[in-house]
Amino acid sequence: MTVRRTIEREVKQVVHQIPPLPGVILRLIELVDSENASAEQVESLITTDPALCAKVLHLANSAYYGLSRSIGTVKQATLVLGFHAIKNLVVGIAAMMALKNGRKPSAHELAIWEHAFTCAGIARALILHTKRGVRKAEEAFMGGLLHEIGILVLLTRFPSEYQKVLESARAPNREFRSLVEAERTLLETDHAELGGWLAQRWELPPSLVESIASHHAPALPEGEQRTVLASIMLGDYWSHLFSDETEMGFPLTPPPIEAIQLFSLPEAERNSLVHRVVEQTQAMRQVVSM
Repeated sequence: MTVRRTIEREVKQVVHQIPPLPGVILRLIELVDSENASAEQVESLITTDPALCAKVLHLANSAYYGLSRSIGTVKQATLVLGFHAIKNLVVGIAAMMALKNGRKPSAHELAIWEHAFTCAGIARALILHTKRGVRKAEEAFMGGLLHEIGILVLLTRFPSEYQKVLESARAPNREFRSLVEAERTLLETDHAELGGWLAQRWELPPSLVESIASHHAPALPEGEQRTVLASIMLGDYWSHLFSDETEMGFPLTPPPIEAIQLFSLPEAERNSLVHRVVEQTQAMRQVVSM
């Protein structure tokens, strides 16, 4: 058996050890995507899980959404934020809970989730800016929010192996040009591919699996996911660029030129958008650590 096959088998075994998303999440995705959902139905599903319900209300009332009034019920949150927004919020919270698995997240994990929320906010804002519709905007948000789940698995389930990847960023004669190149060389897989496996394990929609697995692709695919994936790639890049201009210590790789061309924002407008989302994201650290 090749090294890649051995590692791939071990990683997939670990992926299957991670708790599946609760059945209520999959039913909620199906209900909201049917476009026939009522706020009462959404509330009745979410309130079957008290811990999930509490986190939804906490996040809905956070500065991330910047609402001018307090949200007291899941039904109210659904009506104010929208059906797809509340679905994405619930899926994101459930993913965090599954990956934490009862542990207190490390500072590294909190930083990754904070980056993910920033990426998600930028991706959604880009889709809305170009008037491609609320549903596409929420698809972009969900893809941005979950695009780094592969890194979280590697950090928490393969700490010694992944530490070698991170240490290679600080080597005097840096061998690798990017985080993904280091992962592929040292682990023979990368966090995007691993994230796609986990998204499949969680039975998430195929379009979301594609966005997670392809967010470091060298070119945009053809098809309806093209614009959504481009917004996630830009959200990922701009978020890193704003914070410390590296990805886990490695130099950033700009997204494909066609992704940049799809959202040709003037620099001042881009900076304003990113600053606004970053300010909103500061509220996420407390929510993620709950």
